[in-house]
Amino acid sequence: MVELTPPTFASIGRLEREDVSSAAALSAAVGWNQNEEDWVRLVELHPEGAFAARVDGELVGTTTLVSYGDALAWLGMVIVHPERRGGGIGSALVDTALAGAPSRVIGLDATDLGAPLYERRGFAGVATIDRWSGVLRAEPARRHHASVRSAGAGDVDRIARFDSALSGLDRVALLSQLASEAGTTLVFAERGGTVAGFAALRSGRERPHVGPIVVFDDEALHVVINELASRMAGEHVFLDAVRQEHTSGRLEAFGLQVARSLRRMTRPAAPEAAMMRPELVAAMGLEWG
Repeated sequence: MVELTPPTFASIGRLEREDVSSAAALSAAVGWNQNEEDWVRLVELHPEGAFAARVDGELVGTTTLVSYGDALAWLGMVIVHPERRGGGIGSALVDTALAGAPSRVIGLDATDLGAPLYERRGFAGVATIDRWSGVLRAEPARRHHASVRSAGAGDVDRIARFDSALSGLDRVALLSQLASEAGTTLVFAERGGTVAGFAALRSGRERPHVGPIVVFDDEALHVVINELASRMAGEHVFLDAVRQEHTSGRLEAFGLQVARSLRRMTRPAAPEAAMMRPELVAAMGLEWG
C-alpha cells in the first residue's frame, strides 16, 4: 500500500474484478472508449499488473502493466478522475506499476497531457500512433488466394504462432480471450492451409475498435478488413495504427481518416520495440496483453 502526502490522501492497491464497473465509469469520465468488457479482460488476464487509487474507498485512478516475459512490458490505462488531478495520484500509480516491471524495455502510448509525466521517468518518444475513425468499407473484390473466416477455440494456437513469429510476443492468452468474448469478433486469413493474418473487432463505449491486426501481406489485410466491414453494417469504428507512409494509404482506402494522435514512448528509447514492422498494421493492442 502506498500513501500519498497532502493535499491528496489516496491508497494504491490492486484493481479487483468487483471494480470493473467503477473503472469503466472512470474511463468514460475522461472520454475514453473502453467499456466494461475491456476492463474485465485486463483484470482477468493480468491481475498482478492492475492497480487502483482510492480516496475514502472511491476509485479515483487506475493503471495497468502487461508483461511479456523479460523482453517487454506495456503501461496502459493511466487514468485519474478529472476532479482529482494535480495531487500526485497519477505519479503514484505509474511509479507503483513501474516498480514491478521485470522487462528490459517498457512501452506506452501517451496523450500530450500525459507525456511529460513519462518523460520525467526516462521515457522517450519513438513513434506516432494515429487514431483512425470512420465507417469501415470494403474495397472492391479482387482475385484472392486467401480465404477468411471467424476464429474459434481450435484456431487460437495456430493464430498465436503466426502472431508470435511476426511480433516476437506470446499472446495466446489474449487471443483465446478475444476468440471467446461475446462482444468481440476475431477473424483470420488462410492461404494454402497456413495462417496469413488476423484481425479483431472489439466492442467499445462509443464505437467498436478494430485491432490488433497482424497480416503477412496486403492480400491478407484486404480479406480480413473486408470481412470485418461486411459485418459492420455502416457503423463507425476506431483503429489505432503506428504512423507509417504505406499504412496511411491502405487505411484511407478502407474509408478511415485520422482523428487524433498519440505518442508511442519507451524506456529506454528503443524504436525496435515499438512494433513498427509493416506486418503489424494496427497498434498491436499491447495494453491488453
